[in-house]
Amino acid sequence: MITGEPKGKNFDPKLAVRFDLNDVMEVTDIRKEYGLHEHAISKLQQLDGVEIIDPIKYLCPNGYCKTRDENNEFYYKDRDHMRPWYAEKSAKYLDEIFQ
Repeated sequence: MITGEPKGKNFDPKLAVRFDLNDVMEVTDIRKEYGLHEHAISKLQQLDGVEIIDPIKYLCPNGYCKTRDENNEFYYKDRDHMRPWYAEKSAKYLDEIFQ
């Protein structure tokens, strides 16, 4: 099972620019978006044969998620959809599943 990717208003280019939002978010704040899901996932982890893949773990090193690259280009096109170039670049953690 693949859990949700980072999401939130800071990832949305329009909102980030309009409200001068931070370009880095703490993982603890991002996980708040998935509070209900976290409880269900903890139950699934107890089942045999269920492997949980957590994109946040891969996309947010050191407890922080960046919303833009070094050229100030946004990774997402809205609050919860990655731009294709970023998805291709960052979703390497899925390679082992599709091989």
